[in-house]
Parts: sequence; C-alpha cells; structure tokens
Amino acid sequence: MSEFTVRGARPEDSDGIAHVQGTSWEESYRGLLPDAAIDAFTAPGVLEKRWGERLHSTDPNPYHTLVAVEPSAAGGETVVGFIGGGPSRDPDLGCPGEVVALYLLASHHGRGIGRALWEAAVADLEARELTPGHVWVLAGNPTIEFYRHVGATEFARRPCRVNGAGHLEEVTLRF
Repeated sequence: MSEFTVRGARPEDSDGIAHVQGTSWEESYRGLLPDAAIDAFTAPGVLEKRWGERLHSTDPNPYHTLVAVEPSAAGGETVVGFIGGGPSRDPDLGCPGEVVALYLLASHHGRGIGRALWEAAVADLEARELTPGHVWVLAGNPTIEFYRHVGATEFARRPCRVNGAGHLEEVTLRF
C-alpha cells in the first residue's frame, strides 16, 4: 500500500481529476443511471475541459477542491480521488455548506483515503463557517454507506437531476 497526501487541487491536477471523475461515474453509476447520461458526461474531452477551465480560472471560486495524490512511478503525483465543497446550492435545506463531489477510484477504496478527503473537506467548511453541511447521493449508490459511516444522516429526498434519470431519487445527508 502506497502513501497518499491530501492537498488543495492545482491547475496541473485537472486531467487527473477528470480521469477520477469519469472512471468513478463508470464504476458507480453504470446500471443505475441511463447509459446515455453516463456516456454524455464521460465523453472524451468533456471532463478534461471542465476541470481545466475550473482550475486554471483566476476568478474566485467558493467551491474548494482537494485531491488525494500518490507518488507516481515517473516521480510525480497521481490523483486517485478528490472532494469539493462550498456554499450549499440548496440553502432552503438549512445547511450553509455542501460537499458537492467526492470521487475515489474503486481500486483505492478501503484504505482511508475517502475518510481523509472527507475530514479535510469538513474542516475546510468548518473554517469557513459553512457547517452544518449536506451531501446529495444517488439512492441505490452503495457509496451512501460511506456517508453514513462518517456520521451523516439522511434528511431529504428529491427526484434525480441527471437528465433522463428523473425516475430515480437523490438522498441528502446532513453532517
């Protein structure tokens, strides 16, 4: 088992973050979400462009992205997971903060990396007075157990916002 580090995302992490998010969508959502939605989201270049623009932007961004990296064989770092958090996109829920994304390659589950990302993001939200917070998870996604394990509790549901998946539900958990 190699060592990992959690740190703030840098512009040079954009391709690694895109890889983790695309791979995680394939690993977690194939069979839950419509194939067309997954294929559109993970189409070549889509996530790379999105993350490149986000991390290279000089505009202030209230959503902080943290990455989990491991040393690579070439001497650099490889992104294996990431988390993002900031102001709630649903202020009517009574939580000022939100974890908007947490993705970790399945090959790295069970090693404490997800928990380390979670704890770093929650600490960041607390430092910015954005707690209590919440996180939305697709109902039926087995990763919902991770959020329960770290102490988040379910308090609301809504139809899924992913195009073509309105028949599914999203669950929000408060932390």
